[in-house]
Amino acid sequence: MARKKSLAKKITALIASFMLVTAMVPEFVFAESQLVTEKNVTEADVTEKTEATTTYELSSGKLMTVFHSDDVRFRDDNGMLTDYDPELEAVEDEESTGGRDLFGYAFENREGDSKQYLPQVISEETPVLLEKGDASISMSPADETLEALGIGQSLMTEEAEVETPYQSTEEKLVDARYSGENADLTYRSEDKGVKESLILKERPASNTF
Repeated sequence: MARKKSLAKKITALIASFMLVTAMVPEFVFAESQLVTEKNVTEADVTEKTEATTTYELSSGKLMTVFHSDDVRFRDDNGMLTDYDPELEAVEDEESTGGRDLFGYAFENREGDSKQYLPQVISEETPVLLEKGDASISMSPADETLEALGIGQSLMTEEAEVETPYQSTEEKLVDARYSGENADLTYRSEDKGVKESLILKERPASNTF
């Protein structure tokens, strides 16, 4: 009989514990969801930054830290933490950071630990140029491909929606488009390089260029 009473007490205690945990879980999850879905934060609410995190003070007085999937900031030559900014601006220097002659180049990215330079006329002689430290990459379709696509000298820059490190988006000048009779070749300036897109205006007779 004593054994049955002891077993009953254990079962009762187990049920009570389960009910207590069940009652606590929704409150815990709700509290967590509030921390990570705060909508009204801006750059003005930032209290701390690192290369890959941004910490905000919420209206409740609590702190919220956002962990970005990749670095959104870098250390400049003076050691200052700086936001990446891929927006295109006019090239003013005569040489690139790696010492390349920039004659014929029109745009470069504003802020980053690498530089990308976009030419006024894309060709094998003036390709898109990417530099980081002592390393550099140049990229351009072959001149015969550009000729086949009818891509000439008409460079246009366009704005696009870009995510910021501060839970928002902005319209920024990031696209350089080289238009042609048969295709448009676009390079989008991004935080750590460029994205190339080739859009054909009609179905080609062959899938090789």
